[in-house]
Amino acid sequence: PVGEAEVARIRDVFETGRAEWGIVAVVLGVGEKGVLAGAGDVFEPELRAFLSRPAGERPETTLLRTASGARLVFSAPVPGPDGSRTHARLLVVDDAARFLLPLLRREPVATRTGEVYLAWAAGDRIAFLSPLRARLPAAPPLEMAIAKAPLPAREAIAAREGYVDGAGYRGVRTLAAVRHLPRTGWGLVVKVDAEEAFAGLAWNRAWAALTFLALCISFLAVVRAIRVRERLAASEERRRRDERHREVLEQVRDAVIWVRPADGRIVEANRAAEELWGFPRGELLARTVHDLRAPADRGRVRSQLAAARA
Repeated sequence: PVGEAEVARIRDVFETGRAEWGIVAVVLGVGEKGVLAGAGDVFEPELRAFLSRPAGERPETTLLRTASGARLVFSAPVPGPDGSRTHARLLVVDDAARFLLPLLRREPVATRTGEVYLAWAAGDRIAFLSPLRARLPAAPPLEMAIAKAPLPAREAIAAREGYVDGAGYRGVRTLAAVRHLPRTGWGLVVKVDAEEAFAGLAWNRAWAALTFLALCISFLAVVRAIRVRERLAASEERRRRDERHREVLEQVRDAVIWVRPADGRIVEANRAAEELWGFPRGELLARTVHDLRAPADRGRVRSQLAAARA
């Protein structure tokens, strides 16, 4: 039994806390007897109906939908003086729109389809905290049969945690992280449409491919430049070598010709060779070594060229 003076003192304490915290109500209730003491809006029918339910043995958090909006209710059992179980419960009631909904709408990264929502089982149906991103703020809370509810919400309510790839409440494919919230029966879902998620991935892959292609082109250009420079250097070296050979050949008093062992074609001749055979250098380079030898010696010349090839 609680006297009127004690009820008044409890109500004053509740009102002080309610005003300081800026919440809707603080209520002390006992089962079907209803409110024993309270401060704030303690006469909402949904709140009284909640008090009539059997009290749990542990603290719990519940979301009630009332005519005034969504109410977040924190309920804790009140033990007797000797620690025995009673039917009394202390309720702290807050407006979900005051901090819970803004918290769910907060996005660390701005997205077009991403959202965070709470879902909970209401009998054979799943209810969602309103408003959802794809619904008007004034729309009533969305409810649907559990069998038809989106996969992420079912997984979260079923106390499974992890990542889910499945259809969302709009029927489109979503990528979601799900988590069950103990002592509430709620499921927390953080999701984004797969199309948006993979669009960013495709863009990144395209940039990566373009970057790789640019690196390949740059590498090939560098390789080509190196090879061209090497060819130019080799060509210049051959030119200098040919000039040195020409100088050496011109200084030699004997007739000297250079021939290809494969067919005996003359590829170089000095001035002494021109004087010896009586042909200018251009005509000598158009002939073979066989043309310069007597017919009787041509067999021996072929043998010499075969030895040179070997």
